[in-house]
Amino acid sequence: MSREPPNKKRKVVDAPEAVEAASKQITELTEELPSLPFAYRYRNGKFFYVRKCYEGYYELVKKMLDDGKPWVTVTGTPGIGKSVFYAYFFNRLREREPNTWIIAISFKRENIAEIAVYKGRGDPEEIDTDVTSETEAAIGKVLKEARANKKVLFLCDGRPTKIWRLNQMVVFTSPNEKWLRAVRKTYSTLFMPLWTFEELREAALLLSLAGPSGVKCISDDDLETRFNTFGGVARECLSVNEADVDLAKWDITEEVKMISDLDELRNAFKGVPSRFYCHRLLHYVPVDVSAMKRRTKLASPFVVELIGKSILASTINNRNMIRMLLDGVPEGASLAGWLFEASAHEALQGGCTLQLRLLENSDTTSKGREVQRELKEVEIAATEAPDVFKMNDVSPKTAKIGPYHKPELKQFESIDSFYLAQMNCDGTDDISTWNQGSRKIN
Repeated sequence: MSREPPNKKRKVVDAPEAVEAASKQITELTEELPSLPFAYRYRNGKFFYVRKCYEGYYELVKKMLDDGKPWVTVTGTPGIGKSVFYAYFFNRLREREPNTWIIAISFKRENIAEIAVYKGRGDPEEIDTDVTSETEAAIGKVLKEARANKKVLFLCDGRPTKIWRLNQMVVFTSPNEKWLRAVRKTYSTLFMPLWTFEELREAALLLSLAGPSGVKCISDDDLETRFNTFGGVARECLSVNEADVDLAKWDITEEVKMISDLDELRNAFKGVPSRFYCHRLLHYVPVDVSAMKRRTKLASPFVVELIGKSILASTINNRNMIRMLLDGVPEGASLAGWLFEASAHEALQGGCTLQLRLLENSDTTSKGREVQRELKEVEIAATEAPDVFKMNDVSPKTAKIGPYHKPELKQFESIDSFYLAQMNCDGTDDISTWNQGSRKIN
């Protein structure tokens, strides 16, 4: 699952200090979007947010190029901003290697959309793309002109339909099976990471402040809702158009309806070809610092819940069979977790009496005298539907009475993050406490 948003409030500071800090952050963490051929129009104003991972990925790409790789592909989950990284890479390359000529090309629907040539730091020269033969001739002229004493690098936004084999190329594209298969043996494909909630929140604030962009800041509540719906995908999480967000959510629900077989979902997790493979539901995650290996995971809590309900309906609520089929599939861990939570919610929703006892730790003793550990009872009334609430909207007193109270979003860590049941050699259960400061089991 994507990392869940922490339940924290922003620090309140004096106005002058806040203005100065914000101004510094805007300068360091945003850049003006360069004039480049893009496959799709950027929708967040004149500036883009510089992610912390960008510099590291720039160095990874450069090392591959310096090692002689003919083509380097930068890919990842659609909507995380490969085209924005293309802009960042372009800016850094012109800044650090002014003698390199850049031929920037955007591809759309398997056709060349735009071409621009950047000779050092000068203004770009556009090449007409209407006539294929003239386009080829113009590119050939640039390559011939540069061959004497200049290095030429192709930067492509979108999957290219042509390869200029004697020249190096960096391709920024969403996962395309045909292209990734074509370049597989070059071992030069990098997968970019999903956004964290903290990155999205910072980007939403800074982009709204970066010049007269007209981009409105997205509230923390709205951003949290989007994050739990779409996962770490900036396109939807930072969208300034609510209609686009609603349509993207509808697309997810429609894709989930197409999952009629659990084996099909399991095959998708394992990369086995099937009719179902939707990047709205399954996201790529790089698994090591090389960024060349990746795994897939379900996109968000919203997606997990939708798929869980759909699978339960298709298997006539046979949860044991679902757990058995998901066993040994790491990508299905979040779905297995949801099934456990759903069972727990249903049991509590049916009404019950809970007996609670304070667990013994360093806080339960005072001056060597053990505090009495008495049982406390909490009554939960049976109800047809749980009382869904936000954590800040319910008092502890209210939560102890009436129907089952269920939080609207996961804004806190689950109980297994605090207490871990361990089996002793004598067969008795022992409870180990979790140190919140060190995040280790005591």
